This record gives sequence, structure tokens and C-alpha cells, in this order.
Amino acid sequence: MPIYDGELNAEKLDNWIRQIDVYCRVQNIDSDKSKIQLASLRLGGTALVWWEGRTQADMRKHGKTISVWSEFVTAIKKQFYPLAYMQQAMMSWQTLRQLKGQSVQGYTQEFRKRALMLDISLDSPETLLKYIGGLHNYMRHTILMFNPTSIYEVFVQATHLEARGKNVNLEVGEPSQPTVSKSKEKRKQKWKARKANIAQKGKASCTHCKKEGHDDEHCWILHLELRPKESEGKRKTAATI
Repeated sequence: MPIYDGELNAEKLDNWIRQIDVYCRVQNIDSDKSKIQLASLRLGGTALVWWEGRTQADMRKHGKTISVWSEFVTAIKKQFYPLAYMQQAMMSWQTLRQLKGQSVQGYTQEFRKRALMLDISLDSPETLLKYIGGLHNYMRHTILMFNPTSIYEVFVQATHLEARGKNVNLEVGEPSQPTVSKSKEKRKQKWKARKANIAQKGKASCTHCKKEGHDDEHCWILHLELRPKESEGKRKTAATI
């Protein structure tokens, strides 16, 4: 078993406490006093200095030391958890929700991890409702219709709903990755057509002067040649009148 040296790391401390619990359960150590004695043998560094000072202070004040395992756990967490860690963890627990794109399994693992860290029972009705309330809306409303009684039951139902939703998306041919919207695609096609039209006009050639860039209608040489003829026609018309 590892030795806890008093590092201000909540996850490391929680793992150490959990390993003590598992070892005692495997070895059939049921006495709280025996568990505390075993844990004290696996303390080192700052943690050992703290425990020795705590036991001496308790003997002077009360004539006895901590003899209940839950009290020992509370005391060591209070001493070595980072400042305001429990308050922040509780606030994070209150706002825990299944994130967009997060699987049911991923949400469930995070939910159980935080509940164990805060010593929250997973079997209480309040925790069950908290778990259901954190699921996506379409899952939550469907699951509540079945009146589930355990987190495991909800997990199984939510997993089925998640799988069914994925299958429906595949059947209707929903793309796995987002694509350009239809409106953007239409605008893109119109812009390409406009550019092609402009380019085509730019390549227009004039049959009169044999130059590109304009057509016969816009040829200025042709206009100059026609202008005297137009003036002569107007004069003839005036003379006739």
C-alpha cells in the first residue's frame, strides 16, 4: 500500500483513503481502531507529523484519540485538502450536467467520481433525481415516464436511448460532420456564375476592329464612321421637307 506524505492533492488523498478501505475489506479488518492504526503506519512526511501532533493534543484535551474511521477521514481531509476545495467541489456538483457531445457513460463516470469524492450516497432518491436531471432533455423526459428506482436502471435506459438516436441519424443519412448550409452553397454558386459571366464579357471580341474586350455595339471606331452618315441623312431629310 502507498504512503501518504501530506501532499495538498485531493485526488491523491482520496485514492489513498480508498486503498486503505479496500485493503481492510479484503483482510476482513472491521474494527475502526484497527483501520486507523493501519492508516497511521502508512503516513509519512508532513502527514505523519500532523497525526502525531493531533494524537498528542487529543490525549491532553480529551484523554483519548480518534477511534472512529469516519472521523479520521474527516480530520485528514480537513487538514490536507486544498483551501476551499470542498466548497468548490460542492458547487461543481450542483451544476453538473451531461455536456454536449458527452456520452452517457462518460457523464455517469464523472457523476460517480464526484459523488464518491463528496461522500454522497449513490442509493438515495435525491442522488437518483440529481443524476436524471443532469441528462440531456430528450432522455430525461422519456426516462421519468418509467419511474426508475436506481442509477443503474437509468444508465441502462439512457444508453439504449443514446444508441437508438445514433441509429436513427444513420438511417436518415445524417452526415457525421457538419456541412455548408444550403443558403451558403447557393450564394457560392451564384458568385461563381457571376465571375464566369464577367470573365466571358471580358473576352468578347469586336468584329469591326478585331480587338477583344468589347463587342460591335461598343466599338468607338464604328460609331465615328457612322456619325457622318447619320448627319448626311438628317440634312437630306431636312431639304426634302
